[in-house]
Amino acid sequence: MWSTISIFFASFVKTSTDMKFSRLQIIPFLLLWLFLLDSCKSEVQPKEALSEILDYEAVDGESELRKLNDLLIKEPENAELLAQRADILFKLLRQDEGLNDISKAFRLDSNSLVVRSVHAGYMLGQLKVLSARDDYNFIIQKDPGNADAYLGLARTYAVENNNAKAFQYADEALKRNIRLRDAYVLKGLIFRIENKIDLSISSYQTAVEIDPNYYSGFVSLGDLHKIKNNPLALEYFNTALQINPKGTDALYGRGLYLQDAGEIDEAQKIYRKILKIDPDFYVAYYNQGYIKLVKQSQFDSAVYFFTKTIEIEPFYADAWYNLGLSEQALGKNREAIAAFKETLKINKDFKKAEIEINNILNMK
Repeated sequence: MWSTISIFFASFVKTSTDMKFSRLQIIPFLLLWLFLLDSCKSEVQPKEALSEILDYEAVDGESELRKLNDLLIKEPENAELLAQRADILFKLLRQDEGLNDISKAFRLDSNSLVVRSVHAGYMLGQLKVLSARDDYNFIIQKDPGNADAYLGLARTYAVENNNAKAFQYADEALKRNIRLRDAYVLKGLIFRIENKIDLSISSYQTAVEIDPNYYSGFVSLGDLHKIKNNPLALEYFNTALQINPKGTDALYGRGLYLQDAGEIDEAQKIYRKILKIDPDFYVAYYNQGYIKLVKQSQFDSAVYFFTKTIEIEPFYADAWYNLGLSEQALGKNREAIAAFKETLKINKDFKKAEIEINNILNMK
């Protein structure tokens, strides 16, 4: 599993122009579009963005879950205990079990603000935006000082790509709690989507000042400084790794920074380390393939790494395309054409694959 995930795709993507892909945070059950971005530079992927907006991430909540299980044996009809258990289950990515609990809790007591809050989070996680918004408005009507509910409303508008409304309600949340970390995170994410990198950095910087152990915030700051080609990126990735030494997102960001800086051997060491931690982290295979193909002209090795990438993520068009280039470099034109055709099955507008097929056919 990817860290906080197969945690919102990466925080960043490079197009097939330079054939590198970077990623930060994804959650598997939220495999839905959000912000359809064209990225010739590192930018937020739709799934990553949605994950950060919804604030769903895997947690180590097993001990809390055991406590709630014991309490619910004694009080099986306690709506708020059921809602609390549902919340933990959602964060553990056990959605079906959580749904059973929150559905029962809502039937038992839909006036409970605890129940409404967890229900709203689940509705938003399913992209049932209007239902989530109804819940948050209900909470605000009963408790006008509830900063988390205003932040929830902000998230509903962010999911709809209504950034003005999202900012409005994030600011309302901050009026009620100036140290609400995730309000700054949401603003930072939206600024990043709007390519307002300096403002995004400022928002994430505030978030990590509020919470110095906020691993994902330091990773985001590393990625943002990487966009600016600022060596501070490495410092932020290193800080994230001090918080979580096995954080694959921070390791990947560090590896990609070193790769772009020409420190190929160090980057490859990091990619290998990532794969020991998470064998399914396919972009670590992909980037090694890129290095073998473009930097070292080791085409057999490139085929190996792109094939490994595709075994894990068969719908990764760039991997198929680069596999085709590698096969072509080895003189295996039949295999190259097959790979380029797979690229076009995934993305019919992938013009470079079409061009390569025509080039090979015209050589015969």
